[in-house]
Amino acid sequence: MSFDEYMMWMAYREKHGSLNLGLRVEHGAALVAWSMQGGEFERFLPQRGGPQAISLEQAMTDWQ
Repeated sequence: MSFDEYMMWMAYREKHGSLNLGLRVEHGAALVAWSMQGGEFERFLPQRGGPQAISLEQAMTDWQ
């Protein structure tokens, strides 16, 4: 891979995010959940700093 091609891939990653298919699918699913529920987007990506678990009472409050 030439240096120019490497720089093109780096620019692509900066613009579009990771090349990891699993992370891209996960991000898409979080986007759908966020568009339906609202709130903070990071909440739907728990491994990226959102809450790991919520209580039953909090879940029931969120769904009302």
